[in-house]
Formats: sequence, structure tokens, C-alpha cells
Amino acid sequence: MSSVLPAPSAIPNGSASRGWFSGFGKRHLCIVLTFCAVVPLSGALFKLALDPASHHGAVVGDVIACFVIGLAAMLSAIAAENRLAGILGAAPRMAIAVLVAAAAGTVLLEAVIQLLIRPLGLPIEEAEMAMYSGDLHRVAYRFSGAATWALMLIALYAMFEARRRATEELHTVRVAALAAERAVLEGDLRAMQARVDPDLLFDTLLAVDRAYARSIRSGEEALDSLIGFLRAALPAEAAAASTVARELEHVRAYLAVRELLSPPGPDVEMKAEPDAREAPMPAMLMLPLVRWALDGRPALRLQLTVRRREGTLGISVESDLAEARPSPEGDLAGVRKRLMHLYRERARLDVSIGAGKRRALMEIPLQPL
Repeated sequence: MSSVLPAPSAIPNGSASRGWFSGFGKRHLCIVLTFCAVVPLSGALFKLALDPASHHGAVVGDVIACFVIGLAAMLSAIAAENRLAGILGAAPRMAIAVLVAAAAGTVLLEAVIQLLIRPLGLPIEEAEMAMYSGDLHRVAYRFSGAATWALMLIALYAMFEARRRATEELHTVRVAALAAERAVLEGDLRAMQARVDPDLLFDTLLAVDRAYARSIRSGEEALDSLIGFLRAALPAEAAAASTVARELEHVRAYLAVRELLSPPGPDVEMKAEPDAREAPMPAMLMLPLVRWALDGRPALRLQLTVRRREGTLGISVESDLAEARPSPEGDLAGVRKRLMHLYRERARLDVSIGAGKRRALMEIPLQPL
């Protein structure tokens, strides 16, 4: 049988300094009240079936007795958990809790009978007096009854506590699994950020060299564009978190490098509402939309718009390409995977391809990352 108390190894060293009844709460009181309702009602129905003329006032006395025994059992179990954990094993702790509960319940019940039940004239005393040969017999009988009920209550409480602890441990494992999944996803993100296409880098270096051949100023401007792109591509310290303004700078750096390779570049229009620029968003979600919209081909126009509306962030990317041909989603597959992991069904990404036109619309909820 599982114990009310955790294993000694699971108890922190500071548990011995806890109060005797620390932790007593609503769930313990609910067990006591349920016990007070079920047991007297069952006894009353049984007596009524045997003797319809039995006195119903005995139910009040039974409720009082059950409350005293139930409260003593719960308090004994909690005291044993707070004071004996790490000192005694599970079985000795339960045995001590049952004995203490039985003794305390018997003493308290005797006091309640003398101070409450007998002055009220409830029939419990007259019905039971004929059963006892003396005071010692009465006390021993009540002690055995209190021990029986205390054992049942403490065992029942032990099962509830074991289930509660198992649920908490399962929740902890699930949280750890989600954290591990998020760490893997962030690792993929860092790899995505740190990855620079070797062909793109080599072609850009050649473009910088040709720019220096034309003039020193052109070379420096081309080199500055390359440096800006590399800085944007490097993973940040908190790679999963970014802002709209930071992602826009990343897009500008990428477009500047593209223009080095295939001038002239597209007519670019980037608009972000003032309250949207500092809005938080995951890193590396905006640039893949731009890369998909351009598809590595000459483009006439690129329009990027960011709006903030009612707790959501909307990002729209549209392009007019010089030539039209269908192509797979490419980087958008990774974007969809990240959106599902970060936001589940609360985010959406819609794309469309027309005659030389591409459009992507992404909506994500605004929340701390």
C-alpha cells in the first residue's frame, strides 16, 4: 500500500523545520466532510431498514463522531508527513499516524460526548451504554473503532496523494519534453541563422572585388552591405526572440546583398506602423517570406507591410517577378513548422502564386516570447 508520505529521499533537508500541520487545506477538509456525510447516512439507512421506528437523532451524534475521527486522522497524517519524513520508513509512519489518530479521536470523542452530545440529550449515549461492561470497555471499543476508521481514511488519503503526485510528475515530464522540443527548434533556428549559402557568399565577395575595381567608394559600400548581411545572419544571444524592427533590418541587409549580385534590384516598399515596429516576434520568420516572394529571380517590385491589429501581428509580402514559373514552397515549410510549434492553431500563413505575382500573408498572436 502506498504511503501518505513521500519516500525519505524525496524530502528536502528543510522539511523537519515545517510546522506540525503545515499543508492542511481544502482537499483534507473535503475528505473529512465526505466521510461525515457518507458513513452516518449509510448507518442511518441500515438502521431504518432493520427498525423503521429507530430514533433519527442518533444521526447527529454519528456525524459529530465521524467529524472528530476524520479530523484527527487527517491532522495525524499531515503531522507525520511534516515531522517524521526522512526519519522513519513509510510503514512506520503510517502506523504511528493511525495510532495517534485513534488515540486523539477517542479522547476528543469522549470530551465531545461529555460536553456536547450528553447535554443535548442525543440518543447515542443511551443506545450504546448497554453494550459496555464499564468505562474501560467503552474506551477500548471506541479506540478500536477510531483506529479502523483512521486506517481507512489515511489509506484513502494516501491513494489520493499518490495520484496527485503522479499527476504533478507527469505534468513536470511534459513540461520538460516541451522545453526540450523548444530547445531543438531553437537549435535549428540558430543553424538557420548561422547558415550562409556558400554560393551567395562567394558571388558577393566577387561583387565586392568588382566594386573595388570600379572605385574605392563603391567597394566600401559593397563591403558594408556584405558586413551588414553577415551580422544579421549570425545567431543572436536569444535567437528565438526578436522584434519587427530587427527583422526589417535583416531583410534590408539581404536585399542590399542581392542588389550587389544582380543590379538593379526591385523597387522595394517596406512599411511598418509605428506601434508595430517594436512588437515582439520570433526571429527568422520574415526573411523566409521575402526569399520565397523573390524566388532568387529578377523582380520588378517588392512590397512588405507590417500591421498590428487587436492582439495580432500581420505581415504581408507581395512581389512582381520579371518571369513567372511555379516553384515549391522552399523555406516556407520550416516557417509553417515553427508557427505550429510556437502558436499551434492561433497563427496562419496563406500564400498565393499568380502570373508573375507572389503574395504571402502571415498572422501571429502578440504575446511575450
